[in-house]
Amino acid sequence: MKIRYNIIPVRSVIYLLISTVIVASVILFVLYPYYKSLNNLDMEIAGFKQRIRTQKELLPLYTKLLEKSEMSAPDKFSLPEKSSLPKNNIDLIPSIFKGLARKSGSVKLIV
Repeated sequence: MKIRYNIIPVRSVIYLLISTVIVASVILFVLYPYYKSLNNLDMEIAGFKQRIRTQKELLPLYTKLLEKSEMSAPDKFSLPEKSSLPKNNIDLIPSIFKGLARKSGSVKLIV
């Protein structure tokens, strides 16, 4: 009785190895880079969603600032009369500026 070792022909084994290499190379060189790029795109989309949420939260503040900026400012500011300050009164300059700021009413001073 003779034992037959060649159950699968050699040609079939070669075709099987070639097809396995082709499938593995397609997966490695084509599908894997697409998979990586999809992960990068998902991260970008998550970043954009976060920016959109932030913009939606800041929109009311932005509209309020726009409304305040459109308020008209006075066209002419009143300037004090020009006069020279004697050298012994130089220490009074900060108090003079505080007084001018109080008169204008546009600055709240913290004392």
